[in-house]
Amino acid sequence: MSTFDYLTPAEAVTATQATAPEYQRITGLKGVDADRIPNVIPEEPWRAHGHLDKFKEIARVEWAKDADPGTAEVFYTDGSADLIKRDGLLCIERPINN
Repeated sequence: MSTFDYLTPAEAVTATQATAPEYQRITGLKGVDADRIPNVIPEEPWRAHGHLDKFKEIARVEWAKDADPGTAEVFYTDGSADLIKRDGLLCIERPINN
């Protein structure tokens, strides 16, 4: 079972840094650009569950070098990447431990 969080680019960059508390870290979790999930809104995070096939394991998140200011680049363990613009969100699947 899992729950879903939606992070701004700044929150996503912070959540992959070694100084982030363990409960905030997203490295090794699965995520996806929220724009890739149709009709999803942060107020109804459970809707993301139907799109788990689009989620990929996160390797790191950095500020994008060749993009608009405020854009984060999400690097996945499969070698692919997504750009999350300043007003975009990164959807994270967080496992619930019983």
